[in-house]
This record gives sequence, C-alpha cells and structure tokens, in this order.
Amino acid sequence: MKKVKDSNYRTPDLYLAAFLRTAGCIQDGHEKGEDRRTYFIFEPNTDIPRLRGDYYNGKAKVCPLAFANNLRTLKSILHMDSKEG
Repeated sequence: MKKVKDSNYRTPDLYLAAFLRTAGCIQDGHEKGEDRRTYFIFEPNTDIPRLRGDYYNGKAKVCPLAFANNLRTLKSILHMDSKEG
C-alpha cells in the first residue's frame, strides 16, 4: 500500500467519497485505519473543502447515475477488503 501524503484528503464516509469521485476528484487509494475503518484517499484538490461543504449542506449537484456507479465501485472495494481480513 502506498504511503499517504499529508496533503491528501482522507474520509471514511462512503457516500462523500462517491460524491467526490463523481465531482471529479481523483481517488488515490484507500487504507484501513487503526480504528479498523476504511479511509478513502484523494489527491490534493483545492475544491474539496467547497465540495464537502456543498455535500453536507445539501447543495451538491452531480449526475445521479454516475454517483450510483461510483458508490457501487467503492462498495466493491469495501467488500473485497472485508474478505481479505
């Protein structure tokens, strides 16, 4: 697993991660935290704070089909991780 840079954005929130992917943010991987949660890692992007705010304030707008596809992709990552241990 590659080392996470301090400037990368990490979130355990599956739906936020799917939204960020749909909004065009580049996912740089994922990792298990010490708390056993999976964290999705994104490359540094100055838009992430605004996008995160829009998401939590209900102002985010993305294509629902693309969001659903990204959500399925991330769920498959979680499922693979749970099988590996």
